[in-house]
Amino acid sequence: MLPIFLTYDIYLTEFNTLCCIGGYHSSIGSQPGGQTYSYATYVDSPGAFSQDVSALSHELGEWMDDPFVDNNVNCNDNSIMENGDPLENEANYGDYPYTVNGFTYNLQSLVFIGYFGAPRSTSVNSWLSFQNDEANVCPGQ
Repeated sequence: MLPIFLTYDIYLTEFNTLCCIGGYHSSIGSQPGGQTYSYATYVDSPGAFSQDVSALSHELGEWMDDPFVDNNVNCNDNSIMENGDPLENEANYGDYPYTVNGFTYNLQSLVFIGYFGAPRSTSVNSWLSFQNDEANVCPGQ
């Protein structure tokens, strides 16, 4: 079970200096008996950081690969398997529109395991991310 805490138009800050945090995932306790959870905001301003479901898609993708935030990787800029973080600094924050039944959702592209050093052949088309918007493996690989 994954409890998801969702807010509307609210960003988190860290130490009153780091703004803006659109979401995170974590756990209470450790594997295998701990409880994981996630938080995300839904921002209703088109083009904004964390617009509609982008923060939620980011956190769900990271939770799937690293639910207890302890899946260590050999990257110089990221020590845990955060598969959304490498793309969130793109001009579009790594978000891509998908239209379903006339409504457009903005989901974040996520990197595949090849980004973290696995053979590229383990991913569809040997891409490093869903949208093929990442050209390099993580620093340190």
